[in-house]
Amino acid sequence: MVVEPGVPGCQDTTAQEDGGLLGQEVQAGQQLLTVRAPKAVPQVVTSSPVLGPALLGLDRVGPGEGAQGRLRAHYNR
Repeated sequence: MVVEPGVPGCQDTTAQEDGGLLGQEVQAGQQLLTVRAPKAVPQVVTSSPVLGPALLGLDRVGPGEGAQGRLRAHYNR
């Protein structure tokens, strides 16, 4: 599953500049990811933890058009 920027329930980590220890760890992780996976787009997920497995389940059964969007909308209320 590829997460695109602007997907509801995700935040682009490049917009987070709060500093602090966690901010420094996030920046270090982004730098490492840039070296090892230059096309990756790290994001902080704010959706329910069950959304990921549910989306994987939909990928497996081949849902109709719009099913993933409806599922995301349900868990991002």
